[in-house]
Amino acid sequence: MLKMKLSYILLFLTVGLVVIISACTKDTVTNVEGMCDTSAVTYSSDVADILNASCAITGCHVSGSQTPLMSDFASASAASTAPNFLGAIKHEAGFTPMPFPPGSSQLEPCKIEMLEAWVEAGSPE
Repeated sequence: MLKMKLSYILLFLTVGLVVIISACTKDTVTNVEGMCDTSAVTYSSDVADILNASCAITGCHVSGSQTPLMSDFASASAASTAPNFLGAIKHEAGFTPMPFPPGSSQLEPCKIEMLEAWVEAGSPE
C-alpha cells in the first residue's frame, strides 16, 4: 500500500515538473503581461503608433516642421539610420533628447526597446 502511494506521488511530481519545464519557453515568457516583446517589431505593427504618438505631432517631426520627418514609413525608416536616432530617443549624453523640449519625459522603456529592436532589424515595414 505504501509503495503504491509513493508511486502515485512520484508520478504526480514528475508530470508536474514536465508541465512546468515545458511552460517556460521563450514564447511564453515574452507574452507575459508586463514584459516587452521585441521579437518581431515592424513599422506597421508597432513603430508607427509610437512615432505618431510621440514624434510625428504638430510642431515636431511632420511636414512643415522639424526634420527628419517621422510621419510615414519611408521618412521614419530613413531617419532610423541616422546615428542620433536612438541616442536622442534614449536621452544619451551628447544628443538632443527626444521627445523635445529638453526636460520632456523619456519614452517608456518598452517603447525604447521596440524602437531599438526595429532599428537593429533593419527598420522593416
